[in-house]
Amino acid sequence: MAVAKNSQDLFKEIKKDFDNTFKTVIAKDLEDMYRRTVEEVVYNVYRPKKYVRRRTLLNIDSTFKSISNTTSELTIYSLGYPNSQNPEYGFVFDLLGLIEYGNGYNGNFYNMFNGDYSDHSYARPRPFNRTAYVRTSQINYQKYFK
Repeated sequence: MAVAKNSQDLFKEIKKDFDNTFKTVIAKDLEDMYRRTVEEVVYNVYRPKKYVRRRTLLNIDSTFKSISNTTSELTIYSLGYPNSQNPEYGFVFDLLGLIEYGNGYNGNFYNMFNGDYSDHSYARPRPFNRTAYVRTSQINYQKYFK
């Protein structure tokens, strides 16, 4: 850390260190937490019998943006979006919404196997985004700055 000549320089250095820690350490920990959440909430719920999972939701990345001297923003997202159209079944649906909210979300249903699958695990909500959001709010971020 450089020696600050005045309080303005000191705050700039502190912000720079904070941003660096956030980008390199905290972001990676949050990405790992998001991956574990997707694995637990989406993939570990059931083993499909009719298809092979691509597991693309586990391709997690993040972007960091320093907005001002006091504000920074970290966005965590999945690079692997599931197919929203499956030509084999001939219909388009919001698969991410179905995974997060369950059968009936936005008028979409898991109906590709022509039956009532509301009893099955995959038709129930698997709220990976909501769960990850709750988990990020429960982290003690002070541990990173001791």
